[in-house]
Amino acid sequence: MGHRIKAVRARLDEIGNDQIKFGFTERLIVTHEFEHRKREDTHSFVREGQVIGREGEKKVVKELLFDYNVEEIISIIPIVGIGGIGKTTLAQYVFNDDEVKRHFELRLWVCVSDPFDVKTIVAKLIESATKKRPESLEMDLLQSQLRAEIDGKLYLLVLDDVWSENRGTWLKLEILLSGGRKGSKVLITTRSKRVAEITGTMSPYLLGGLSKSNSWNLFKKMAFKDGEEPKNPKLVEIGRVIVQKCAQVPLAIRSIGNYGIEVEVLIHLWAAQGFLHSSYGNRHLEDIGREYFMDLLWRSFFQDVQRDGLGEIIKCKIHDLIHDLAQSVADSLSNIPALLPKANKMRTLLLGIPILPGIDDYINENIAIHESNKPNLQTLRLDFCRGLKELPEDTRNLISLRHLGLNGCNSLTHMPYGLGKLIALQTLALYILGKKKSRLSKPKGELRDLDGLDELRGLLWIKGLEHSRSSPSEAKTANLERKQLRHLMLEWDPKSSEESDKAVANDEQLLQNLQPHLNLK
Repeated sequence: MGHRIKAVRARLDEIGNDQIKFGFTERLIVTHEFEHRKREDTHSFVREGQVIGREGEKKVVKELLFDYNVEEIISIIPIVGIGGIGKTTLAQYVFNDDEVKRHFELRLWVCVSDPFDVKTIVAKLIESATKKRPESLEMDLLQSQLRAEIDGKLYLLVLDDVWSENRGTWLKLEILLSGGRKGSKVLITTRSKRVAEITGTMSPYLLGGLSKSNSWNLFKKMAFKDGEEPKNPKLVEIGRVIVQKCAQVPLAIRSIGNYGIEVEVLIHLWAAQGFLHSSYGNRHLEDIGREYFMDLLWRSFFQDVQRDGLGEIIKCKIHDLIHDLAQSVADSLSNIPALLPKANKMRTLLLGIPILPGIDDYINENIAIHESNKPNLQTLRLDFCRGLKELPEDTRNLISLRHLGLNGCNSLTHMPYGLGKLIALQTLALYILGKKKSRLSKPKGELRDLDGLDELRGLLWIKGLEHSRSSPSEAKTANLERKQLRHLMLEWDPKSSEESDKAVANDEQLLQNLQPHLNLK
């Protein structure tokens, strides 16, 4: 051990000598106490009608701006509050006030964010004052040009979204701002009370949330047509629950977005509930639903989209407050299993885990009891019911079914006979072929059952093709070339592979007969 310590010491001495030899210097690495996500640049404009519930706050800030009873020539007023509380909106509201416009000779706006770079801020100030970008970015020329624009003038400067807690950096900027006429004001918005302590010459203005009535008024403006309260009392009740969960934070009320959802499932639900309509009879409702989705995406109702390898949007996010609301409603539906046999007018049924605790066992034991009682059912999702071994024979009687979700049903052994009757079916991602029936066994689904499903689209995954190896000509009756599929997966169980010439030839024939249309992605 002693030899090892000596070796380490010798190596440290070598490093120390190299430091002197190459002129390396020690520097303290300073990290920001505050971490945040980079936000888009803000701007100074806001329409008065867009701001709800901040009249009192604007009055207080204006009084601070018009106050001459201060010692400093340039007064610095921080507005402090949590993210989304409305600091920038309040600053915009004040900045565009008519009295403020008349009071100050010059009004400047700079979005700072992070990093706090003095040269960049000075360049932005010059551009805000002159409406032109400075020709040179040399710091000496920039500071000279800035002082020429603001010295001796009564100005208002808004520095929006300040994060830096480095007092030395702030003082470098403050020196350049000090030439204005007495009564000039700098309004800073920040989340950090530490920033307010470093920069402010006046006590910070702590911005709180909206009142309950103003929170409701803002929600009505964002959620309902023309900002009018809906006549349906149920919608009003749901809306007030959402507003309560937003905790009076304006950004939360405005955005209502950030909880993940599968776009395909969402569109299927819209279709099943009758929300999608077309004036052209030959258009698929799912295509219309995709247009609805894109329209809502462009309006920022959805965000953070995920795309597949072909660029198609497959997932998005909405606000977790909506999820919390839905969860609270779901908690009141704990008796769903008892109600299922009576639900013969149901359009949508989502039973996949983890929709309801314990539902997997219930499905395995009871699904055959009630499936045939739902002639109106359009969407049935049994995703990740891992113990489900077979679908009921009467599944073929769900004549209105458009979407059958079986993702993750790993125990499923075969498809029921007669699914070809479901001519409205559009989504059937998984189709499993079972062992050929004997005289005593129940009939099972075959490849020919796919013949009538000409509305199928998206993904089709056919498993168990080894069971059709003895009759490859049957595959041609599936007529896959008539279906608007984007993805096709064909699977043989490797455990049942045969290497005989006949088996290989039959598999090749199967593959040939399952030829899809030419536009397959």
